[in-house]
Amino acid sequence: MYKNIILITAVALLTISSQILFKKGLKTTDELRPYNFYDFSTAVIKLLQNKFIIAGIFIAIISAFFWLIIISKFDLTIAFPISGGIFFILLFLISWIFLGESITLIKIIGIATILLGIYLIF
Repeated sequence: MYKNIILITAVALLTISSQILFKKGLKTTDELRPYNFYDFSTAVIKLLQNKFIIAGIFIAIISAFFWLIIISKFDLTIAFPISGGIFFILLFLISWIFLGESITLIKIIGIATILLGIYLIF
């Protein structure tokens, strides 16, 4: 059971890492406004030239592979809520540590509720 929680946590960390890389990559490009096919293809080419976007895509692919392993072992109705809960908890902690976001009582109550829900599902 704990091996599976570790695997789900790894997927959440990989997903968060890919999203952070995407955001960092997007900060170095102009705002994306693909209104037509030409704009869309230009945006895709621009994004594929960005090392952060490429790294984010690579990590997202690895995350997807591990997610397939998880859902091969669990019902989706169990795996997805647990994964989502762990994702939000890790995102809360990473945002607090690296982005300096505030910790409030309501956020702590929310995290406790998520942990209770994970416990009840598992």
